[in-house]
Amino acid sequence: MTSTGLNNRRPVTWLALAHFANDFFSGILGLLLAAQADQIGLSKTQIGIASGLYLSVSIAQPMFGWITDRTQRPAIMITGPVWTALGMMLCGLSTNFPMLIAGVLFAGVGNAMFHPIALTSVRALGGSRKGKSVAVFMLGGNSGFAIAPFITGFVLEAAGPRGITPLVAINFILVPLILWRLSGQLTLEVPHRQPIPAATEATTRRWYQGALMVIGVYMLVVLLRGLLHQGLVTYMPVYFKEQGRDLEFAGIATSFLLAFGAVGSYTGASLSDRFSRSLLIALSLIPATPLVLLLIHVDGAWIFALNLALGFLLSASWPILLLMGQEIFPGGANGASGLAFGWGFICSAMGNFLTGILADAIGLQNTFQALAFLPLPATILLLLLPRHQKGE
Repeated sequence: MTSTGLNNRRPVTWLALAHFANDFFSGILGLLLAAQADQIGLSKTQIGIASGLYLSVSIAQPMFGWITDRTQRPAIMITGPVWTALGMMLCGLSTNFPMLIAGVLFAGVGNAMFHPIALTSVRALGGSRKGKSVAVFMLGGNSGFAIAPFITGFVLEAAGPRGITPLVAINFILVPLILWRLSGQLTLEVPHRQPIPAATEATTRRWYQGALMVIGVYMLVVLLRGLLHQGLVTYMPVYFKEQGRDLEFAGIATSFLLAFGAVGSYTGASLSDRFSRSLLIALSLIPATPLVLLLIHVDGAWIFALNLALGFLLSASWPILLLMGQEIFPGGANGASGLAFGWGFICSAMGNFLTGILADAIGLQNTFQALAFLPLPATILLLLLPRHQKGE
């Protein structure tokens, strides 16, 4: 490996650690809401609203990206994990639903600040191996997201929602250290896009129509994947509690889904440097339908085995979709990253909201059965995306 590659790998590793610090607190939200449901009497719809609002704040991600494109000062956005942790602490201390919503919104702003700028820097530092760099970055975030329920399940069982307060110290220590280590190393990049061909007005109009069609198809694929994945992540702890399990079991089961999601995310992003992105996404989505249908009819060790497989497969497609989105969406480097990340989080928010409403109406088991079929139309829609997309 060249000295440049080694030098670039270090800031990518620090950014992955910052991603861990941020997503650790994102990962506790599902269990925290399940615990607060007993403390302050939350319905499934209220759980969906709270979780959905946290993700909906990600609509601000393009704004933070565009601000960074204009100011060329990305470091301030890397402080986002601190605000994410503080917001989650407020959720844990909440004694009523409005206070909980305030904490969720505060945490959501921190989450929205961090992701687009960090992803752009990682992609730029990747050089000819963008997929590999994004894989390391996503591994950091997904690892934090996966470990959080495992640790938090025991903490909440022992100390209740207020027990997460000491965990906030993690980000107060890590984030200043990371900012110091990244001083002067954050890089901004303009993503590669196909130029608009010089032609007649009619040809240009057709080119734009084709580009809009690709954006629309891409957004639908992300939506269908996000509805299923986030529905499982948020409501699995609630589902297991309804089945008579305790929070420790729910935390471990959810951690299996998220931990092997980290492995899947790393694998998918790494393979995108060598294979067709659309093919990799299709291979990760198709098996999800039978696996979800099996999950709600098994017990014992099979729960953990199926969560392992589902976590790996559903998460393998996410970093590939992010790389595609950076090239498909318009705007500067950080603005495009903000749009890609932001739309993904908005889709997850819709997943939480719709899953909550459906669960209150028909029950969680029937809701999971309905969500299981969403990967099928997503796979068909992939046929409408450009087929020559490989890592560049």
